[in-house]
Amino acid sequence: MVSARRARTKAARRITGLALAACLAVPATGGAQPTDGAERREFHGFYVLTFNRRGDLMDPLEQALAIQELRTSPEINRIVIFCYGWANDGESSYSTYLKTLREMGAGGSGTGPRTTAIIAVGWDSSQTGVRKLLNDLLPFPALADALAFVPDTLLFPLSFWSKSAQADRIGFGGLRNSLNEIFTAVYPDPETRPDVYLVGHSFGTRVLSGLMQDRMLGLPVQAEAFVAADRVKGAVLLQPALVPANLHRSAEYPVMVTQSRHDNANGFLYPLANALINAYSFTGFEGLFEYQVLSPIQSGIETTVGTVADVVTSPRDRADADAEPPPDTAPEEPTLRSRAALRVRRLVAEVLSVPATLAFTLVALPANYAYEQTRALVTHPIDHVMDTLAQLPLVEIPVYALDRALGREVRWGTLSKGFLSFGALHEASGHAAAPGLAHDPYPVYTPRQLEAFSADASPCGLPVCEGVFGVEASSIVRTGSYGQDLENPWIDFTIGWLDLIGAHGDYKRPEVVDLMRLMVRNRPAPQRDP
Repeated sequence: MVSARRARTKAARRITGLALAACLAVPATGGAQPTDGAERREFHGFYVLTFNRRGDLMDPLEQALAIQELRTSPEINRIVIFCYGWANDGESSYSTYLKTLREMGAGGSGTGPRTTAIIAVGWDSSQTGVRKLLNDLLPFPALADALAFVPDTLLFPLSFWSKSAQADRIGFGGLRNSLNEIFTAVYPDPETRPDVYLVGHSFGTRVLSGLMQDRMLGLPVQAEAFVAADRVKGAVLLQPALVPANLHRSAEYPVMVTQSRHDNANGFLYPLANALINAYSFTGFEGLFEYQVLSPIQSGIETTVGTVADVVTSPRDRADADAEPPPDTAPEEPTLRSRAALRVRRLVAEVLSVPATLAFTLVALPANYAYEQTRALVTHPIDHVMDTLAQLPLVEIPVYALDRALGREVRWGTLSKGFLSFGALHEASGHAAAPGLAHDPYPVYTPRQLEAFSADASPCGLPVCEGVFGVEASSIVRTGSYGQDLENPWIDFTIGWLDLIGAHGDYKRPEVVDLMRLMVRNRPAPQRDP
C-alpha cells in the first residue's frame, strides 16, 4: 500500500514537474547528421561531438563510439580537436567538417595505420530559426527552405550575441566534460595520452579558448579542468572572433593567432556588436550569478519550486513520499524538483546578467578606448596616426603608396586601427593585435618569417613556444566573400569596402594549411603499447 501511494505521489509530482519544466525548457538544436561507412573509412578516427545551446552534449553515442574505437587504436599518437565558427548549421556538422577536411587535403586512403584522430565540435552557429519554424509548419522542405532564406539571412547578424555566448558555454562546460570522459576512459594512465592540438576558426576559437582556461571574467570556472591539458602541444586560432582577453595568454604551449586586415567581419562587424553589448562579459556575468550568487541558495529555490508539486498531493502521500527509503534501495536520479530548480536558477542568472552586461559595456567602452588611445599615442604616435589614415576610403591610397616607397614590410593599418580602435575588450584578435589591459602586445610575425625560422632554433620549432603569437596573414587570408582578391589594391580600395565579411572565411587555402603544419612539425609523439 505504501509503495502504491509512493508511486502515485511520484507520478503526480512528475506530471507537475514536467509541466513546469516545459515552461522553462530551452529547446535543443539539431544534432549532427549520421555519416555512412564510406565517409568513416575516408577519414580514420573522425568523430563529431554535438552540443546544444546550453553547451550540453547532444549525441552520447558518438562519444561512446570515440571511446570504443580509440581504446582499440594504440597507434593513435595525436588527437586534433577541431571547431568551426559562425554561420554553420549544427544539423550538417558532419558534411561541413568532411568538406573542410577534403579541401584541406586531410583525407586518407582508407588503408594503412592511422596516427591522428580528429574530434570535431558540432554546434548550431548559424541563424536558422525561420527555416526550422517553416519546416515544422509546412510539409514541403524545399519550399520551406526557399521561403526562409531571405529572412534568415537578414536576421543572421543579430545572432552574434547568442552564438558567442553558446560558444563560451560549450568551451567552459560541455566540451571539457565530454573530453574528460573520453580521455579518462581511453587513457586511464595519463602518461599514455597522445599529444593534443587545437584548431578553430572564428567563434570556434572561443570554444577552444574556453576549454583551456580556468577563469572567465576573472572568476573561477565551475567545471573540472581538461584532464589532458598537459598534453596540449599547440593551438591554431584562425581569424578568431574573440578579444585578446579571451586568449589563453598563460598557455604553456604555442598559440598561433592569424589576423588579416582583409577580415572585415572581425574588423568592422565584431567591434560594432561589442560596442552595443560586450560579448566578452555576458557569459562571465551569467556564471557569476548562477554559480557564485544563486548556487549557495539552491536548496531554497528547490523548496520554492517544490511547493507547486506538493499542492497536488495529499498530506498522506507527502508523508509516504518523504519517508526514508529502505536501506537496500538504489539511489534515485535527480528529482524533478531539483531539475526545475536548476532551470529557475539558469533563468534568473540570465535575466540578471542582461543589466550587468549593459552597465559593463557603458563603463568599459569609454574607459577601454581612452586607455588604448593614450597608450598608443605615448608609445608610437606617428604610426598611430598613419594607422588611422590607412582605414579611410581614398585616403588609404596615398598611405599605401608611402608604405611602398618606404619599403615597410607590414603596412600601416594592418596591426592597429589607430583612433578607430575601440580597445582590447572590444576589438577582435583576428583583425588587430590589440594588447590586453594588463599585458604587452603579443609578438606578430609574417608567414615568410615563420617559414624562414629554423626548426632547430627552439625546442618547439617556432619563435614562441609558450603563450600567444600572431601571424600577419593578410597576404594569404585575402579572398573576399564574393571571390575577389582583396590583396589587389585596386579591388581592396574600391569594391572591397562593400564586402562587410571580407576574407573572414578564407582559411582553407594551402598557405593557411601550411601554417597549421608548422605547428606540428618535428614533434612526433611516442606510440602507446596495445
